[in-house]
Amino acid sequence: MNLSKEKIEHIYIGAKDYFNSVHPEWACTIEQGVLVIQLNWQNSTYFNGRGVSHVARVYRHVVKVFPNGKFMTIDVNTTDESSIGLGSIGISQESFAGKSWNYHYEKELGYDNATGETGILTYRFSTSDIQVPVRKYFENLGLKYNFYSFGEDIKAISATTKISLGVLFLFIGTVFSVIEYCVLYIDPDRVLDVTINGVPQLVPVSEISLGVRIAFALFPAIFLFVGIFLIINFVKYNVNRDMY
Repeated sequence: MNLSKEKIEHIYIGAKDYFNSVHPEWACTIEQGVLVIQLNWQNSTYFNGRGVSHVARVYRHVVKVFPNGKFMTIDVNTTDESSIGLGSIGISQESFAGKSWNYHYEKELGYDNATGETGILTYRFSTSDIQVPVRKYFENLGLKYNFYSFGEDIKAISATTKISLGVLFLFIGTVFSVIEYCVLYIDPDRVLDVTINGVPQLVPVSEISLGVRIAFALFPAIFLFVGIFLIINFVKYNVNRDMY
């Protein structure tokens, strides 16, 4: 399957219209090439036993469709909480982005800031209530669910960090490659002072086994590979934005 940008946009619009009609409590938007489904499932002010607390909890389910016919989802949970009581004030915020499953149930005496309801309030939320129908909808379109994408995590790194790390890894890999070459290949008659099983020994470079040489070579090779990969990713997704 090969989906164009226009086809992917059409899929997002269709999903947005469908979920808005079936689940009007969800806020569905299309932002920067992804579908965002948001549920503000708690916004309350209640008595906490020593004072008054205000809690606002938001869940966002982000769906990204790829040109190859696959789709991936990411969960974003945000909690803002503030409290006043017994001479103290507390303010906190918690955020999480990734794969999550959460079930929450609580009863409290207070005021719902969204509905205006007062009294014993009941809040129940399960991420599965959104995750399951969303996944089924896109799978029914013939798309294949992709649980994790390493490439998406790399693209999420800021451009400055990406190019800085790429150059740094290339530099480290190059330095170690030069050192390794000078030690192991320029002077094969050199004798190295090494410790084997706790015993100091003198070993000629020419007697170092192929397996050990390969092991030494892998260390700078990993740095060079990661550095090149980051720079290519930077050029492809941060410099040539039209290709993304």
